[in-house]
Amino acid sequence: EKIVRGLGVAVFYEEWLFKHLPSKAAPSYGDNVFTDMMYAKVLAVQLINHIEYDLLFQDVDVIWYKHPLTYFQDKNGPYHDFDILFQDDGARSKRFA
Repeated sequence: EKIVRGLGVAVFYEEWLFKHLPSKAAPSYGDNVFTDMMYAKVLAVQLINHIEYDLLFQDVDVIWYKHPLTYFQDKNGPYHDFDILFQDDGARSKRFA
């Protein structure tokens, strides 16, 4: 939090919401540490959306060929009136249903 604030970035941090999150990498995919981090990502996006900020949250391996915000903010575009759009990475297990 302190590092990000020091860079001049707006920060939302509530200790009671995030203090239980692990500080180390998950030992394996899908374990409790991994699940807690995935929950934190969803919670962070929901909270920022709730206070009506524009937000682009994506996986680190996503590459945009054109500036994405122009696409999403185009008042004549098909996605202008949506509050949240999600990427589908194809997972079809019960865990991600």
